[in-house]
Amino acid sequence: MTSQRWVTLAILCGLAAHVAIALWNGLAGPSFGAEADAQTFHRYAIQVARHVEPPESTLAVYSYAHALGLAYRVTGESLLIGSLLSCAAWLASALLLRGMMRLLHADHVAQAAGLLIFGLLPSSVLWNSVTLREPYQLLGVNLALYGALRIVVARDRRHWLLIVAAIVLGAYLHAVIAMFGVFIAAVTIFLELWDQLKPAGRVALVIGVSLLSAVAAIVLFRVVFEYDLKSGPQEALENFLLKGMYPARTNYRDSWTVGGLIGLALFIPVSLAQYLFEPMPWHVNAPIDAGYVFENIIRALLIGSMLYSVARSSGAPRRHLAVIAVSYFFIETLWSMGTLNWGTSARHHLPAGGALIAGATAYSSHWRAVRESTAPTPQRLRA
Repeated sequence: MTSQRWVTLAILCGLAAHVAIALWNGLAGPSFGAEADAQTFHRYAIQVARHVEPPESTLAVYSYAHALGLAYRVTGESLLIGSLLSCAAWLASALLLRGMMRLLHADHVAQAAGLLIFGLLPSSVLWNSVTLREPYQLLGVNLALYGALRIVVARDRRHWLLIVAAIVLGAYLHAVIAMFGVFIAAVTIFLELWDQLKPAGRVALVIGVSLLSAVAAIVLFRVVFEYDLKSGPQEALENFLLKGMYPARTNYRDSWTVGGLIGLALFIPVSLAQYLFEPMPWHVNAPIDAGYVFENIIRALLIGSMLYSVARSSGAPRRHLAVIAVSYFFIETLWSMGTLNWGTSARHHLPAGGALIAGATAYSSHWRAVRESTAPTPQRLRA
């Protein structure tokens, strides 16, 4: 079997696992993890399909369910169809990830391994196969990143259409995905202009991007996340967290107090670390938590591999890797600031999974060539 066929086989294995869960959920479900939100989305989608519109406030929150209901008008009101549509979104994301890894010169072994993780990680199999927003959020993230890499690496500006599509899709699914698309657009413009500008122009570009980022942050926190910034950013964050705080076994924070500007500066990295790696092994108190720990270990290894590649590379490869790494931590930081328990964080990790795997496997063909060129040549024994 050729190397490329192993990559294709990895995608097919992931697809088979996702379709199996979709069949379970659609024919004998609900499947594990599809009891609450997935059922709610499906129920509202049926109302939309029957032209019984839910309240406007509900549609604002469940816009994905509205789109699913429009699909049900064509395909019929079937939970199996809804689940298979999620599988199709995952498959499109997998193909985009393979494209990203090719652009970033990942060798076939790394591509196959990365796609196996992408397709067989338990949280992906369970939640990207049912009527949830996560598979479509993943598609939006991968669309934006693939489009940016095609523009920056392959110099193909036609792929701006993918970034625009990602922003539109994100606006319909979740504010974080829309903001990620806008962030990728800004980074792409920055990289396109950087090499064309003289030093003075580069300074102006940095200042301009910084000011636009500040405005975007205010819009994000004031309009999208409904943070009331009149009393200061730390109190706004506390009020936002208070609205989402409820007793749960999986909470990794039992307080929403931020504690002034210094506390806010510490809150962001601490919250990100907890979001990425909770539950810690000593916090495991149920069998399902062992699965979360297993995925956390894989995530830590992938993050380490990505950061190691950034550190050891130079020139254009480092720039491309830095874009992936910064993009990954950008979206995960946004999610972490509104997430308080590891049950929710496990779902929020899914949209950024492709970015992490692309960064962890990038330029593996280059590192393999370096290792082979520096390996000592075996000496032949004289007769």
